[in-house]
Amino acid sequence: MAHRKPSAKSASALPKEATAQSRSQIQTLLQSLDANSKALAGGRGELATTCRSLASRLHVAISNEESARRAVFVQYPKSVQTLISVIDCKDVLTITTCLQILYSLCTNPVRRGRLVKQGTVDKVWRLLISRHKEADRQSCDKCLQHCLILLVRLSRTEKSFSVRARLVGGVPCICSILKTVSGIARSGTMLKPTLQIIRLIAINASNVSVMAKHGVVD
Repeated sequence: MAHRKPSAKSASALPKEATAQSRSQIQTLLQSLDANSKALAGGRGELATTCRSLASRLHVAISNEESARRAVFVQYPKSVQTLISVIDCKDVLTITTCLQILYSLCTNPVRRGRLVKQGTVDKVWRLLISRHKEADRQSCDKCLQHCLILLVRLSRTEKSFSVRARLVGGVPCICSILKTVSGIARSGTMLKPTLQIIRLIAINASNVSVMAKHGVVD
């Protein structure tokens, strides 16, 4: 018996169905991550593993499809704020994954603009500062690295990037990071974005004065 070929109509419907399932999955993951990360930030440390799993699954879902990244902004307007708020959950692995998700959303200039408008730049700067102050900095290297590369990408849209860096106290922090990574042979992945940020904030005279005090520029 000859097999019947699927009609053009049914074949074209498959991607749409798959996309709908993907969007539904993203919505569910966002809602679960929002609820669990807030509970984790409130002191329920046993939810750390759950948050890590949810963030990881969300990262895979968003990274694999451009339509999924569009859906985050178009269909779920509160999703970006959810991802930004997860930064307060106190679990480094979950936070690092959310930074990766935000980075993947920044491929589009319009989406970068929306992230900037929602205060992402200041939030990431403050995270960078707080993580750099941690006593065990080796465990935060990955988190610091993703803070740096996300800031570099957001700087393409944030016109007052150098001013924002000064206002949140980021200039002394980035100077300290530069000194730290410059002396570590295996820190190449952090050195490049650190130097990029140094160049970006050096266009501001006040920042240059602060950098000079920290021995970064003469």
